[in-house]
Amino acid sequence: MSDLITIRQAAEWSGIGYDTLLKATSTGLLPCTKRGHSVFVTRANVLDYAHQRALSPDLFDAEWRHFTEVRGMSRAAALDVLAARYQVHRLAFERRVLRRHRDFEVLA
Repeated sequence: MSDLITIRQAAEWSGIGYDTLLKATSTGLLPCTKRGHSVFVTRANVLDYAHQRALSPDLFDAEWRHFTEVRGMSRAAALDVLAARYQVHRLAFERRVLRRHRDFEVLA
């Protein structure tokens, strides 16, 4: 199964602007695959690009969904991956996750 998505889908999924992603692919900052007139990227590459550039306010939520829903990782495995990516202690990161989920429940 391919993890390729179009630039438009990546923009909707990640919260990064369509034009920003398109420019990133044309300049080589975001690896892409071209088929005909369509440009495809992987979610992992979009996450890496967004993380490096700190472009998306919802980056954490997009990454969490990617690892838990798309890749089917357990909560613990996703926490390990994200804690390593953000270079923080896993326990501190787990508290951050719980706090974000609690805040969302209060807003709902």
